[in-house]
Amino acid sequence: MPRRIAVVIPHFQQTPGVLARTLAAVFAQNVQECLEVVIVDDASPAPATGELSALTVADRGRIRIIERENGGPAAAKNTGLEAVADTVDFVALLDCDDIWHPQHLARAVAAFDFGNDFYFANHQRENARESRFAQCGLRSDEHQLMDPALELYRWRGDLFDASLRSTIIGLSTVVYRRSVFPKLRFNESVGIADDIYFALQVSRITDRIAFSPFADVFYTEADNASVVTDWRSNKSLRLILSLSLCYASVVRDFPLTAEQRAFVRQRVRKYRWDFIATAAAMLRAGVGVNRDYILRFLRHDPAALATLPVVLATEALRLTKAVLQRSPQS
Repeated sequence: MPRRIAVVIPHFQQTPGVLARTLAAVFAQNVQECLEVVIVDDASPAPATGELSALTVADRGRIRIIERENGGPAAAKNTGLEAVADTVDFVALLDCDDIWHPQHLARAVAAFDFGNDFYFANHQRENARESRFAQCGLRSDEHQLMDPALELYRWRGDLFDASLRSTIIGLSTVVYRRSVFPKLRFNESVGIADDIYFALQVSRITDRIAFSPFADVFYTEADNASVVTDWRSNKSLRLILSLSLCYASVVRDFPLTAEQRAFVRQRVRKYRWDFIATAAAMLRAGVGVNRDYILRFLRHDPAALATLPVVLATEALRLTKAVLQRSPQS
């Protein structure tokens, strides 16, 4: 009996046609397994229902669209996971603006046939010079080779520690065995840093983890919330807030070594400084600051108030030096 793969896609896009491109890659997968797609339309400005016209009637019949009020990517993914039937064998995650290589799911299924429970792959972001694994310094020769032809490896070492220090696992590359993670959900309280928390959860549940260094997934920029092109922006503030919330949750929710705890606390201090410095730079540049982000950050990290005078003094000193350097020499 063919096995079933459920593909969960949270959808929120300003631009029509992005999801259609993603779905075309889903149905071009070279697998024998039965595919079913759950799209969660998170009150998208470009509705999911308008993205199916290029698909065949058969492929449209394998898609279920769930519409909900906007609640953010983690909530949308959780809605999709709740809709996955107990009889599904594997769950694949995919953002609505990312594109799978045709062999992506075949590689994942082969990894499960080797006895693994969780699979992720390398990925390349649009306009990036290096793949994500290269950016993280991940070396496949430090892990166990399972299938040379498919470039499949079994993870060796502490994935929790590696994921704590660097975002290795891209969610659009993830496929997992549903029976091992029936209640696995995303932390909705950490905003768009839910991918970091998710990876840490997985590494505490199983050590039967496979990966491929082949860049199986192409990450397009589209309306990606985690891609910040202007650091003096509310998008940047949102990302810093989410990262700070995530690492504060890690301290509360996971047992950590002394070294890991020190690392996380250093990250929290860094994001505190970054948030205040970014907000100050935005105000100086005349950019409107999202008041809700400021209030959320201060409620979450009241120590940021004590950091404010230091940041402002540092910024004032930097500006003074810049003015003096531009002044004509006497």
